[in-house]
Amino acid sequence: MAQIRKLLEAGLSTQQIAYLLPCATGAAPDLEPCPELLDTLRTRLHGLDEHIGTLVRSRQALHDYIDATERRVSTSAGLRRC
Repeated sequence: MAQIRKLLEAGLSTQQIAYLLPCATGAAPDLEPCPELLDTLRTRLHGLDEHIGTLVRSRQALHDYIDATERRVSTSAGLRRC
């Protein structure tokens, strides 16, 4: 049960966990090095890395909009309604 909770915390779906359970041997994160296990974990990690990259770019774009807007506010008479 602890193994399943840890795999869920790692962001794996219940379908992926069911597929990997034969590799689970003990307390989390204790898994047998099955090829399908490593492939699934690496795929999930790659997906997370891509998502983090997207979030970082979105965050930077929002910072850029805020900075540009604040500069305009400081040089104009005030805010106008959009």
